[in-house]
Amino acid sequence: MENGEWQCDKKACPSTCEVYGDSHIMTFDDKKYQFAGECDYVYAEKTGVFKITASNEKCGSTGTVCTKFITLTVGDSSIKLVRGAPITTERDSAFNLKFAGLWIFVETEIGVTLMWNKGTHMIIKLDPKYKSSGMKGLCGDYNGEINSDLVQRNGVPTEAVTDFAHSWRERQDYEMAIEAPSAREINPARKNWASRKCSLIKDPKVFGACHDHVDPEWYFNNCEQDSCACDTGGECECLCTAVG
Repeated sequence: MENGEWQCDKKACPSTCEVYGDSHIMTFDDKKYQFAGECDYVYAEKTGVFKITASNEKCGSTGTVCTKFITLTVGDSSIKLVRGAPITTERDSAFNLKFAGLWIFVETEIGVTLMWNKGTHMIIKLDPKYKSSGMKGLCGDYNGEINSDLVQRNGVPTEAVTDFAHSWRERQDYEMAIEAPSAREINPARKNWASRKCSLIKDPKVFGACHDHVDPEWYFNNCEQDSCACDTGGECECLCTAVG
């Protein structure tokens, strides 16, 4: 702000990768996709600089998965965020922790910030300096091209989401990722309940201002899927994550 007026500039903004629910992912270049897989996966990596992995484990009778823990490694330093466990760092750590409501923010001096709601929602924010710098993992290559995000660990691009996801496993002793089933396939008996609760996303009185900029259909379908899948006591958490 200058002389009481906002001044525009051409500085690039940070980019984010968002992961929530049963592996719904929006990459740094805004590609949206999903899969179902129980394993440890690499979400974002810059070789020799940092790496973010997360462990997904089954949390419902229908096969849905939830994030059990997240590991952020910067150089030789690592921090592990475990669901249900206290989170601390040592003095002079490479990580700075901040807390706001349900969320924890892990900040670094290299332009990487990890945000987690201690449940099923993770956001990775990268400084613009990482654009077109060789990023890799499930969050894509961050080069500004939405159609080039699905590059496997061996460097070969693919259009098959399950092949792409499977290539970024950290452990080889798990079954291959599968396509995410629909809400009706997961739990037909809960489909109507999930649709009714998730309809809030399409309500113009609540999110109408957002609908001009963001297509609600993807979020609504994800909400239905997660709300149907969380059938062992976590349905409210899954619903709130999908809506919020």
